[in-house]
Amino acid sequence: MVAREGSIAQASKQLPLGQPTIIGQIRALENAIGEKPLTRSGRSLVPDGGGAYGLRYANEIFAASDAGARAKKEFAGSIDAGGKATTASSIPKTGNTAITFST
Repeated sequence: MVAREGSIAQASKQLPLGQPTIIGQIRALENAIGEKPLTRSGRSLVPDGGGAYGLRYANEIFAASDAGARAKKEFAGSIDAGGKATTASSIPKTGNTAITFST
């Protein structure tokens, strides 16, 4: 969302997250990939290097997630997974730090 909005403040207005949380997630991403995914360009933050590369794949993930959500609605709240009804609430949490993005 920061890459789309161009700033942490604007992303915070679009997400149910405060600016400190978003900054923490950006730092976690920096630590995970070993470089800064965003560069300041004037008053805006823009994807750079690994951030630009990752944003392309993130957009593909968002599109797949949207398609999955539409399919879930079509199948009355459940998805048939090998004969078992599986919902997001039945998938175990891994405890990993999540980077939150929104479309």
